Amino acid sequence: MNSSKPAGEPARTILARILRSQRLTGREVCDLKLSASGNTIVVETAALIIRIAWCAPIHARAESRIWRAAGRAGLPVPELAAHGEVEGHEFVVYPRLPGRPSPTGVGVLREAGVKLAALHSATVDAFPVELDSRPRRVRRFALARTFVRDQVRNLPRGVAECVRRAEADWKSAFHTPTHGDFRGPNILTRGGRLSGVLDWSDARRASREADLGSVDWARFCGVLDGYLTVAPDVRGTELVGYFAGRYGALAAGGVVTRGAALEAVERCVAAVELRGITFE
Repeated sequence: MNSSKPAGEPARTILARILRSQRLTGREVCDLKLSASGNTIVVETAALIIRIAWCAPIHARAESRIWRAAGRAGLPVPELAAHGEVEGHEFVVYPRLPGRPSPTGVGVLREAGVKLAALHSATVDAFPVELDSRPRRVRRFALARTFVRDQVRNLPRGVAECVRRAEADWKSAFHTPTHGDFRGPNILTRGGRLSGVLDWSDARRASREADLGSVDWARFCGVLDGYLTVAPDVRGTELVGYFAGRYGALAAGGVVTRGAALEAVERCVAAVELRGITFE
């Protein structure tokens, strides 16, 4: 068993029971990969992915409805194979999607942008207003405000207002189905094509700009270019605000350096202006 973080004896006991419930034994167990974050434990086998709720719940039925809605919109998404609960820890099982994460090719990123626009045009009924991410997002904007205040002289002009507008948008915009975390690790590619979109745990009703603003800088321009071919009427102020808010929060929390965050925000503003996206 390959474990990136020790899960502890209680977690291993629960994991063993879940593996038995899925009839995974012998070589499959020896070859599985185990990783743990603050919220979930993820088990990877050659054919399956098992996500186990640890410090935050998993909403299996809600996620399954979201996957089906996203699939109807044309996105390559997981398909629920099984779900259950062991000692209060819910788990979901789905077939492993093919491909590698974090693509950098222009073609696949533009395709991802086109698919994201298709998701935003889908029916919103299957998507919740919010699941469990609200406290984290409240903290994100609080951290972002601190970062902007401390770095106002180093940031492009108007970014503070963009962040303020994005926070207001987050509190009031519930009209669009969104993925919520459209970053490289959640985008799979195979043979130069988009082959999977993972981790729908932050999916919710929000605005298009909230989703586009979650894209990491390495993939931002490619995804945005594809998106604009389908939906050109993106609001530049809110888009920059969400992007700056995320990177500002990452810097304030020590996840990235202040220099890296400032550079990413500056490049985002330049990219949005270059594409003629309107700032209000």
